[in-house]
Amino acid sequence: MKYRHNRKRRMIRVGFLVLSIIFIAGVVLFTIKGITKKEVVKSPEQVLKSYMNCICQKNYSEMYEMITNESKETIEKEDFVKRNSAIYEGIEAKNINIKIIDYEEESLTVKYNTAFDTVAGKVDFKNEVAFLEQDDHYKMVWSNSVIYPGLTEDDKVRVSVIQAQRGQILDRNGRMLAGKGVASSVGIIPGKLENRKKSIVRIAKLLGIKPEDIEKKLTAKWVKEDSFVPIKKIAKVKELDLLALDPEEANALYEYIIAECKKQIPVVETGSFGADMKVELLNDGPFTVIVDSKELM
Repeated sequence: MKYRHNRKRRMIRVGFLVLSIIFIAGVVLFTIKGITKKEVVKSPEQVLKSYMNCICQKNYSEMYEMITNESKETIEKEDFVKRNSAIYEGIEAKNINIKIIDYEEESLTVKYNTAFDTVAGKVDFKNEVAFLEQDDHYKMVWSNSVIYPGLTEDDKVRVSVIQAQRGQILDRNGRMLAGKGVASSVGIIPGKLENRKKSIVRIAKLLGIKPEDIEKKLTAKWVKEDSFVPIKKIAKVKELDLLALDPEEANALYEYIIAECKKQIPVVETGSFGADMKVELLNDGPFTVIVDSKELM
């Protein structure tokens, strides 16, 4: 009888011990599960960073899974992927980097700065986005403004290349010193220069520069006898501008051109510069008559 009683007490103790072990194991398991759950759930800031990383990886489908259910009601997954890929890949966005500026815990709003490189240069702007807790995770309240502040669903983003126009530099009298236009380069081929010293003085006078400056350019190390050595750039001269030249300067230019022509052509006829000229032209030879049959009818 006493043996049975002791045996019964031992069984009660064992049962109590087993129940205690099961209870403790359950508590431990629940605690571990809770800790694991907390480790898996990302904060809104972490979700935002993961979202931006997906842009670099062109993983737009995964980005769609990070937005709220309400946001998904405004845009289908296919349209979401198409829009984001068209914009980010269209501007060739890369090296995307975000910096968290502030986080409002009460409203679950993250304020951040975004910077990335594009085909048109670097883009840098501030933005903010709100989050909601859904399905034990933080989800982004998505809209087109996440792509760029103020962007709407009807807006498009593209890169346009605009050719820059040359500006102008004017002096105090309004005359253009530098700007858009056509210029000519006046130069000398040393091997073809006769009476070097005299010619250089004359050319310097015509161009309004010093003879020493011309000599310096002609004696540069790279210059050879057949090299074209640029001496001065001058603006494109119009015919009316030539007529407006000072008579002495114009005559000097006329004489210079005649001299150069005589070096290449055996006989060069000349006249008096500035004198009146009377020209008579007699056409003696075949000619063409155009007859319109419609007018004859």
